[in-house]
Amino acid sequence: MVSTPEDLTYWTQKLFSTSKINSLPIVSHMQLKDIANGKSTSSFDKTSYSFGIFRMNTPEGIIWFTPGLTSGYITGMVYAPCQNVYFAYATNKAPARGLHAYMITSILHIIKNNQSYLKENVTQPPYCAKTKPAKRFIFPLALRDDAVQDA
Repeated sequence: MVSTPEDLTYWTQKLFSTSKINSLPIVSHMQLKDIANGKSTSSFDKTSYSFGIFRMNTPEGIIWFTPGLTSGYITGMVYAPCQNVYFAYATNKAPARGLHAYMITSILHIIKNNQSYLKENVTQPPYCAKTKPAKRFIFPLALRDDAVQDA
């Protein structure tokens, strides 16, 4: 698949917006599995996975995240429902070490500290107020290798 970050952001917005199936986002039909033990989970404190999408709790709040990594190229697409933000990034020839964590936390931190954006654009889902942000960004174990570290 060949896509630009703009294409990925558009696709992510469509994935998380309402669909014709019960007028709910398609991801509401996913059966998320805890990446630590493979059991079904609805906990927002646990990193879970289904159909190529991770749901994670980060220091900046809940995100839905899909990474892309191939030799010399890194992409990511993110939806942060508690901040009503969608974004994607792509790079080539970049070292893999901590790049996803750096990109995600940096962008979300900037947005989180932009109070004028938050006041105008964010209607938080109920689980945002109920879920305490994680203390640190922990990249999913299934994607880790010696070159990828926590941020």
